Amino acid sequence: MSMPVAVVGMDFREGPSSVRALLRSIDDGPESPSARLRASNACDGIARIESCSRIEWVISAKNASWAGELLRGALLKALGETGAGRRMHAKLSTGALHYLLRVSLGLESVAEGEHAIGRQVLRAFEVAHDAGSTDRTLHLCWHAVGRLLQLRKETGVGSSVGVQSLVAAELEGLERAVPIALLGRGEIGRQIETALHRAGFSEVAGFSRAEWEVFDRRCERAAVVIVATGGPAPWLELPSRADSPLLIDVGAPVQVASAEGWRLVPLDALLGRRGLLLDERSLATLDALADEGAESLREALEAAPAGQLLQALDHEKRRFLEDDIEGVLSGLPRQEAQRVAEALRGFTHRVLEVTRRSSRAS
Repeated sequence: MSMPVAVVGMDFREGPSSVRALLRSIDDGPESPSARLRASNACDGIARIESCSRIEWVISAKNASWAGELLRGALLKALGETGAGRRMHAKLSTGALHYLLRVSLGLESVAEGEHAIGRQVLRAFEVAHDAGSTDRTLHLCWHAVGRLLQLRKETGVGSSVGVQSLVAAELEGLERAVPIALLGRGEIGRQIETALHRAGFSEVAGFSRAEWEVFDRRCERAAVVIVATGGPAPWLELPSRADSPLLIDVGAPVQVASAEGWRLVPLDALLGRRGLLLDERSLATLDALADEGAESLREALEAAPAGQLLQALDHEKRRFLEDDIEGVLSGLPRQEAQRVAEALRGFTHRVLEVTRRSSRAS
């Protein structure tokens, strides 16, 4: 049985951060490709997953293959010349379910097994739900991801890998007392700071955008500057240096507009390192979780929705009470037949009500 799900997207292997950021901006607003897909009733629900290394759309539709191709075509067309020669992947049916869970476990990430992507997937479903663009299928996917991440938490696999690990790996070989300036106090910035402290770097100073002047002065003598802010376009201008200090920009798109004399390592270069892989045992554990989770999700999607089940039960109840009961009671005396008939009506009514309450609770 084909599943009513497709996942369309672009990851770090298929396009740079600038193109992925452009796709995100194209899909914002009331006239975006995904909004038009919903307005045309080509899909029943849609959720958008965003991370530093990918952008994905999870689509629920009766004809998911067609809906996925419509969205993919519209997004690539909107890219114009920027999209020339680019490709976006499309995962369908059970393949889409498996891929979604693998992404959620970090198995499709540069830093294999990273945790952050799982939270970003959950956030995508939450945002879609708040926007009214989820249905039963996406709710089941959402629930499956949440359950999978809880099971993964119990394994303890890959609890500290992510973009922060790539940044720390880039600093290997440097003295641990070199002065480092980190711009960005959001989730990624905090994770980078924690990773650097864990790696033994003792002179890490973190700054928010509001602390720009202090950060700018720090940049005049820092051996390393790390930029972990988010914005739609480059904006940051660093003071000129003559000693080629290291500048790491994990923004998508790149946040640095000017940095004369600096040695810039953008996010795309970090993503190209591909050096953070799980050990065989950890990889096998996450692979098994993804396989089992995809199978459970498939079974949940194939199960009849509660509304259909209640409708079928109500139909069978009426048919029994109107057509079958006379034959069942035909051999009983009239008074006894009436008593049994009332008891059966009460019993079938109670069964239906218990089923209805149970479906509401779930």
